[in-house]
Amino acid sequence: MDRLGDDIKAIKLYVAGQGAREAAAAAAKDLETTAPLVPGLFPPGSDSKALPGKSAAKPEIWDNPDDFQQLEQALTTGAADLRKTVDAGDVATIRDSMRSLAKNACGACHENYRGRKDGD
Repeated sequence: MDRLGDDIKAIKLYVAGQGAREAAAAAAKDLETTAPLVPGLFPPGSDSKALPGKSAAKPEIWDNPDDFQQLEQALTTGAADLRKTVDAGDVATIRDSMRSLAKNACGACHENYRGRKDGD
C-alpha cells in the first residue's frame, strides 16, 4: 500500500508542476501494474484485531467480500485510466482522473475497510 501511495505522490508532484512527467509516467505505470495485487495483501486473518499495530484493515473486508471486490475493480480500472491520462500529459485531465480514483476506489475502500493504525 505504501508503494501505491508513493506512486500517487509522484503523479501529484507532476500535476503541481514540481515533478517530471517521466517520473509521473513511471509511477502511473507502476500503479496500474500493482493495483490488481491489492486483494492479495488482505488474506483472512490480516485485520487490525489479529495484527494490532501492523494492520489497519477492518474485519468488515471479509464480511463484505463482494463490495471489497468491486472496490478493488474500481482501483484497477481507475489506475489504468490514470495511466492513460498521464501518458497523454494533460494536467487538468490527470487531476480529474486522480479525483475519480480517490473518490471511487481509494477513499471508498478506506472509509469502509480501513481503520487506524499506530502512527495514524
